Amino acid sequence: MDELHGFFYFLSGVGTILLVFVAYQQIHPISKTAQAEFLLRIDERWTSKEITEIRVELWEKYREERSQKKNF
Repeated sequence: MDELHGFFYFLSGVGTILLVFVAYQQIHPISKTAQAEFLLRIDERWTSKEITEIRVELWEKYREERSQKKNF
């Protein structure tokens, strides 16, 4: 009887490990897809017309400030 319980414990351990492995295999691609979607959204926001205009203005102000500091 103890051997039977030991076998069931072993079998449940193997089943648990297998279940974790299968779950990881299923979740890992979803994680990669979520990361790709996140990066794509950041890129879309960063390259939008409004943001590009603001970036150009900030760059111009930065260059003006920098050239003024060089003149001193």
